[in-house]
Amino acid sequence: MLWDLYWAFSDAYGWDPDLYHGTGGNNMAIQLVMDGLKMGPCNPGFIDGRDAILAADMINNGGANQCLIWSTFARRGLGEDAMQGDPDSWFDGEAGHVVPRKCSDQLLVTKTMSSEVIAGEHIEVTLKVGNYKEFQVTNISITDHIPVGCTYVTGSANIEPTAGSTLVWSFDSMDPGEETTITYLLKTDLAIKSVRLYYDDIEGDALLRWDIHHMGNLSNIWTPTDQIVHGGSAAWHVENIESYSEHLLQNTEYYIVSGSNPVYRFYHYYNTEKEFDGGFLEISTEADSRLETTG
Repeated sequence: MLWDLYWAFSDAYGWDPDLYHGTGGNNMAIQLVMDGLKMGPCNPGFIDGRDAILAADMINNGGANQCLIWSTFARRGLGEDAMQGDPDSWFDGEAGHVVPRKCSDQLLVTKTMSSEVIAGEHIEVTLKVGNYKEFQVTNISITDHIPVGCTYVTGSANIEPTAGSTLVWSFDSMDPGEETTITYLLKTDLAIKSVRLYYDDIEGDALLRWDIHHMGNLSNIWTPTDQIVHGGSAAWHVENIESYSEHLLQNTEYYIVSGSNPVYRFYHYYNTEKEFDGGFLEISTEADSRLETTG
């Protein structure tokens, strides 16, 4: 990655043969790495190193090369969405190739909506519009489609659109770096909803509803814990030990599944070694029948 950065700067600013007093891109890159070593934390990971070099560029060059640095690192998997994990581990990092919006050289629109929807209530929608080109963009039209089963709540938008089967916003122009945020509400249909058929929050004596199995004489087994939970006060936990272990957590309560599009959803958190540890989900469609792997 640093070799790529060295040549990215050399291509942008030229290569100077004077290694000690030169002002070329090669000199700039080496200086950023050296200063980044001073600014980063002890025992750094890949993300720490990337961020330290970005910080060094802010000090040395006023941030003139932020996008050049981001694009170089993102190409090698250290983009904005990369995950470092434990700096001492080679296995728990996650590659990411996304560069910050400001470095995209595009007119971008990103959309977010309420993560959970209750039938009959409102959905909050946010549109973020940004001009990340180096020149002004004119005659901009933003169109957003209204999902089936939803209606636009008139007057709810901070910038009122032209409303119909779609919502349309028009802007005369946006300057380089200019950003605009649009928010509005959608009303959902009370008749279009999901029905919860079964729910287990691991509260009470969960061992009455779940069977625990494991292979061999192991020191780690599934147990209820209150350390990391999604909701309530309990969740299932099994320790990740260094030696091989195999565990099974099986629900003993059977229930009837109905509806046109049934979904089994569970929240989980794991911190394991990539390419070494794993798990899968199996479902039985009838009591005592063979388990089928679903994922």
